[in-house]
Amino acid sequence: MNGIFGMEYVSGTFLKKHGLCPWDYSDAKMNYHGVIRLDYAPVWFLTGLLYEKILKN
Repeated sequence: MNGIFGMEYVSGTFLKKHGLCPWDYSDAKMNYHGVIRLDYAPVWFLTGLLYEKILKN
C-alpha cells in the first residue's frame, strides 16, 4: 500500500510541477498536497491484496 501511495505521490508531484497532472484532490478532506487522498487507503489495501492473490497463482 505504501508503494501505491508513494508512486502516486511522486508521479503526481512531478506532473503537477509541469502542469500536466490530470487529478487534483485539493478540495478533498483527507488530501496530501492535493495529489493523494488518504481516505482511499482501504481501497488500495484491498486492491493490493487482490493483486497479490492473482499473481501468486
